[in-house]
Amino acid sequence: MASESVIVPTDSVERSTVTRTVANRLRSEVSSGFLVPGQRLRQEEIANRLGVSTTPVREALRILQAEGLVQLDPHRGVQIFEPTPEDLTDIYDIRGVLEVLAIAGAVSRIDNGTFTKLGEMIDAMDSVQDPSEWLKLNRAFHFTIYEASGRTRLLELISNLEILSSGYVRMIVPSTLDSGRARVQHQLILDACQAGDVDGAQQATRDHLHSTVEAILERTRRRDSG
Repeated sequence: MASESVIVPTDSVERSTVTRTVANRLRSEVSSGFLVPGQRLRQEEIANRLGVSTTPVREALRILQAEGLVQLDPHRGVQIFEPTPEDLTDIYDIRGVLEVLAIAGAVSRIDNGTFTKLGEMIDAMDSVQDPSEWLKLNRAFHFTIYEASGRTRLLELISNLEILSSGYVRMIVPSTLDSGRARVQHQLILDACQAGDVDGAQQATRDHLHSTVEAILERTRRRDSG
C-alpha cells in the first residue's frame, strides 16, 4: 500500500507546483497498485488524504485525464482508466515501437556499473513475493536501460503507457514468478545489451512485451469467463 505521507502546501509553493505533486502522487499510486483500474476517485477523499485543497486535486485529475490515466464516466464520475483487451493490444503495440527505439539508443551508452546493477535487479526480482515490490523492480530494470538513451521525451511517452497497463501487469506477477518467464526474458535483454547487439536487444524487448500482453489477455479472459 502506498505511503500515507501528507503533501502540505506552503505560501511559497505555487498552486501549479502542488497540482503537479498531486498528479505525480496519483500516477505513483496507480503504478504501485494502490489505485486500480476502474476505481472511482473522489476529489474530497484525495484532498483529505494528501492534505491539500480540492482545487489542485481537480486540476491534477484534468492532467491525468488528458494523459488517458483517468476517465470521466457519466454515471460513476472520475475513475482510473480500465483498458479493454483492444486498448491493451494498442498500448503494447505502441510500447513496442517506442521501447525498441529507446533500447537502440541505449545499448552503446550503458556502462559496466549499470550492467552490474541491472543484473542485481534481475536477482532481486526472483526473491520478492510482494507484487508491488516486483513491479517497482521491473520498472527500474527497463527504465535504467532506456534512460541511457538520453531521450527524455521518449521516456515520458513510454512511462505514461506503462502506467496505463500497470494494473494488469500486477495480475500476472504471481504466475510470472512461478514460471520464471520474466527472468529469462530480462536476462536475454541484458545479455544482448552487454554484447552490444542492438538487433538482439530490440528483438528480446519485442518478445518480452508480446509475451506480457498475451499473458495479460489470457488472464483477463479467464477472469471474465469465471
